[in-house]
Amino acid sequence: MSLNPQQRAETAEDFTRAIKAASVSVDEIEQECGLCPADFQSAFTLTGHVNPVHVWLVRDVIESEAKARGYQATFRHLPEHMRSAARMWFGVEDNRY
Repeated sequence: MSLNPQQRAETAEDFTRAIKAASVSVDEIEQECGLCPADFQSAFTLTGHVNPVHVWLVRDVIESEAKARGYQATFRHLPEHMRSAARMWFGVEDNRY
């Protein structure tokens, strides 16, 4: 499964919406992900060459941080029911805490 350009843009919007609603900063998410800055930026904005494993990591960290602050994040194109397919295709793990 790959996201088309519109889905990539919508996913980046979902990430931004969730962190704003949960009052989390992008810097906090980046630090928690533990990715190098270039990999984080590409996964957070879904621009350039994007590693799907990194995108799911960012998604999981955002979901966890939002949940800790009482906000239920939703992701239109990275719903939970797609995790098993992403695991099979890309080796995605569950990085929620």
